Amino acid sequence: MANNTQKAMVESLEVIFPSYYPRGVPPREAQDAEGTFFRIVKTSPPTVDCFKNMYESNPKRLKKFKGLNLKCCYGISVFTDETSLVNAFEKFPQGTEDSYIAKGMVDRTDGKMLKTGKPDSTHHTLWLGDGTEIHKKFSCIRGLVK
Repeated sequence: MANNTQKAMVESLEVIFPSYYPRGVPPREAQDAEGTFFRIVKTSPPTVDCFKNMYESNPKRLKKFKGLNLKCCYGISVFTDETSLVNAFEKFPQGTEDSYIAKGMVDRTDGKMLKTGKPDSTHHTLWLGDGTEIHKKFSCIRGLVK
């Protein structure tokens, strides 16, 4: 019986998103977060700061974006494939200091996700629930130097 109660509690769990998320974020088409992802982080082990979205880290940049691209600014970028992550890292000039590749597993208690970017990309946007300690679910697997 305890198993059924626990299962019912998990099924009814609704993720609460940060109050600064505008209406429509995450987008309706986003699904429950689930899977193994890779992300570039600045410290080993990863910290909360490694998982800040653009709104938190540089809100002035949001003025450049509209539509889905603006909604993605409230999420974080993750990849389902390590090679795709490295390729993306090498395209951006700001990634010149030492970085690390972190790998982690997320589930629906962490938030919502949507495959974003080009059709052949493994890029996803992950909108984190309020108070999610996502950094504790990721571990650095190797260093990354440009």
